[in-house]
Amino acid sequence: MLFSGFTHSVRNCLFGFGIVNDETEETYRWLFQKLFENHKYKCQILVSDYDLSIEAVMNKEYKEINHLLCIWHITQSLMKNFSYLGSMNHDALRDHILKLPYIETKS
Repeated sequence: MLFSGFTHSVRNCLFGFGIVNDETEETYRWLFQKLFENHKYKCQILVSDYDLSIEAVMNKEYKEINHLLCIWHITQSLMKNFSYLGSMNHDALRDHILKLPYIETKS
């Protein structure tokens, strides 16, 4: 797992990484704890794939961090689960569904 982000000068930066044997809540809890122990500032936003273990740790331990889903993973999931859309003649419907991850909502 790579932890990367942006510096104050808007440059990419690698903050840390971890090699893990499994993707359990306990593993991610330990990994996040070690990462945050070694950095002065906590992150404000975490972007990940939709891993239920990461989601559980973020909801239990790090509620102050905004957890967002990676748009690439969302798009890949849409294409996998709705692959029949590629063969549809309804271009407008297909395009609308593939644009869903980009639609902003007001909370």
